[in-house]
Amino acid sequence: KESLINAAYTVKYLKPRGIPYHIQIVLYGKAVLSAMSFSEVYSGYAPLFDSLQEAGVEFRVCHNSMRMLKVSADDLYPDMEVVPAGILQLIKMQMQGYSYISNR
Repeated sequence: KESLINAAYTVKYLKPRGIPYHIQIVLYGKAVLSAMSFSEVYSGYAPLFDSLQEAGVEFRVCHNSMRMLKVSADDLYPDMEVVPAGILQLIKMQMQGYSYISNR
């Protein structure tokens, strides 16, 4: 949840100032459970997911974690893209010049 809140604060600062941004949140491990549209975990995250997606924030969900946690793509909140592996997505984005910010 901390990553979502930090992203929301970032958008809140940058957007009104006209500063361009590209934020992509990669969900892996147990964080994948927060991306489920019909779970107890999801209920508290819905407003954050909605506002961030409306602001153009992209979400990627780790397929490896989904498989381990028995989560299917149909279980996910709308407009979340499944990637083969969260770590590979992070590496790909860093190789393209993006920064990795972790709340762990």
